[in-house]
Amino acid sequence: YHPWQNHPSQGVSDTIVRAKVGQSIKLPCTYSVSQERDLNVMCWGRGICPSSKCSSEIVRTDGQKVISKQSGRYQLKGPITRGDVSLTISNVDHKDRGDYCCRIEIPGWFNDIKRNLHLQIYRDKSGRINS
Repeated sequence: YHPWQNHPSQGVSDTIVRAKVGQSIKLPCTYSVSQERDLNVMCWGRGICPSSKCSSEIVRTDGQKVISKQSGRYQLKGPITRGDVSLTISNVDHKDRGDYCCRIEIPGWFNDIKRNLHLQIYRDKSGRINS
């Protein structure tokens, strides 16, 4: 057993976010932007971050604005140009639960910043978690 086997790629952090059905939830993801040339293309996808791009891509930016999204429930409230690419999902439901990948595409080999987030959804009454 080697502890690093669980995290094959550098720069991956795992965050668990919990939300009630019907809530708006923010999946946090930021990177450092001090000037315009620091802005980078990024994507959000369902599932753990793959070796490149985003699998089951749900949102993509050109570095300054969202250029595609799979649902009107997905929003990047930003400010995107300051490196805040956190994903807000409105009116969450059980189908939203699971893993999400935030990937900032940095030029060069294996430079991408990757964040794996896991969304857990629970019902209001029981508080029972369905992860």
